[in-house]
Formats: sequence, C-alpha cells, structure tokens
Amino acid sequence: NWRFMYGYRIHKGIIRMDAEEAAVVRWVFQSYLNGYGTTEIARLLRASQTPCYCGGMWTPKRVLDLLKNEKYAGNALLQKKYVPDHLSKSEKINHGELPKYFSEGTHEAIIGAEQWERVQALLRRRTRQLSFEQNQSPFAGFLRCGDCGRAMVKTRTAGEIYYSCGSYKRDGP
Repeated sequence: NWRFMYGYRIHKGIIRMDAEEAAVVRWVFQSYLNGYGTTEIARLLRASQTPCYCGGMWTPKRVLDLLKNEKYAGNALLQKKYVPDHLSKSEKINHGELPKYFSEGTHEAIIGAEQWERVQALLRRRTRQLSFEQNQSPFAGFLRCGDCGRAMVKTRTAGEIYYSCGSYKRDGP
C-alpha cells in the first residue's frame, strides 16, 4: 500500500522518492544503528517537528514499522495482508494462509540493502534482549502508569534504562 509510504509518492502508477522524507528515513535508520531506540527516535522527530505521514504523530510503533519495512531497501513483500471476505472487505494479516511473494528491486531504494540487513539484525537482537530483561525485572507486572493505568515496561535507550507505559500525548493544545 503505497498511499501511506513515508518517503515515496505514487502518481499514475509511477513510484517516486520524496527527497525531504527520504532524508528523514535515512536519518532514522542511521540513528537506530547508532544506538538510539524507537522511543528516543520518535521523541526527537516530534521535538524537531518533523512531519509524519498523513498528519499523524511520530510514535515508537511508527518508527518500528518504518525500520521493518523492506520497501525502503527497494524490495516488496507481497500479500502481507489479504481480504478473506470480499463482502465485508476486512483485511487480515497473512500468517501463512496464503503464499507471500518477495520481489527484489521493484523501485528506487532509499537505503542500501546492507544497511537494511544490519538494522534487521539489530532489531532481532534488541527484541530478544528486551524480552529477556523484561522477564528478569523484579518490577514486572507491578508498576502501573499514574496517568493511564497501563503496566510499565522496562526500556533501554542509548544505554539508559527506564520504565514507560507507551502512552504518548500529543504536544500542543
């Protein structure tokens, strides 16, 4: 779905790179490789008032989705989602119900394949590490956010450890 791809524009079936947004994508990938986490990257993007796609707000989930998307390396994984019932038109994530197809070099890449692979390896390593640390935390399941009541999650950003709820409030009025 190219309509919401940050860094690209599609017009009459032709995919073109948006230079300003592509620079942000490159910065996000490099920042992640430099040790920043998705929470810190999202905070920096909000602080610098970098526009997000569709007028939304940068969140750790949006940064993570950007980092995981193979399209930034010029490739496309097809049939990630499918419509099982054409009457309701509701989409479902494809967990193997249908075959997926990987196409290389389908469009101009914003980042190189090597950098994308390094980020994917780092994402896997940090996910395993965070999962282990959360299971080892003596506070797991006990700490709750004073604002929203959600369970607090142990997070590591740039070497610092802190607890957060993941609830983000929009800056401004």
